[in-house]
Amino acid sequence: MKMISAMMAAAALTGAAAADEAFLPRTDYEAEAVVSDTRANTRLDATLRHHRGLFRVEGSYQGQPAVFLVDAPRDTSTLLMDVSGMRIAMDVPTNGALDRVTRASSARERLGEDMVAGEACTVYRVAEGAERADVCMTGDNIVLSVDTPVEGRVFEVIRLRRGAQDANLFRVPAGYQRTRLPQSLGTIPLQRR
Repeated sequence: MKMISAMMAAAALTGAAAADEAFLPRTDYEAEAVVSDTRANTRLDATLRHHRGLFRVEGSYQGQPAVFLVDAPRDTSTLLMDVSGMRIAMDVPTNGALDRVTRASSARERLGEDMVAGEACTVYRVAEGAERADVCMTGDNIVLSVDTPVEGRVFEVIRLRRGAQDANLFRVPAGYQRTRLPQSLGTIPLQRR
């Protein structure tokens, strides 16, 4: 479950202020990134893509390839997996988690400048309640890194390529059986505690 959380967090964090179009990335891109959870001693190498407010995060879950599709403006997400030969598209409830990222990102404080993956970015402190993170964002609103006070760097882009992305990559492919995340697993947490 931690890797699903990490994948979901990667998508949400790259959306910065997902529901507010002023903060969505202003260009299509593909990025190689690392998502870390030091408390669970996990690391996810992920490929992220953005196209018109839609995000695709490719990684693995329990040793199996997995893909998260996130529609940031609609606050929805879908996990695509192949389980024992059955192709599953699992709707993952966010219960407003992306909206929380939106509120936090829109109340940001500029801290300075940095370089991540060879790209200049502005470091902002974003907060909601007691939660806070320092986010480094390019001038075209691509999040390159996220640092939290407790866990340090939890997200970092290591390679970025701006360019057109195939819109079909952001849709559930034909042949996938739709299902919902079992309630016993709850929702995907995006906030770090």
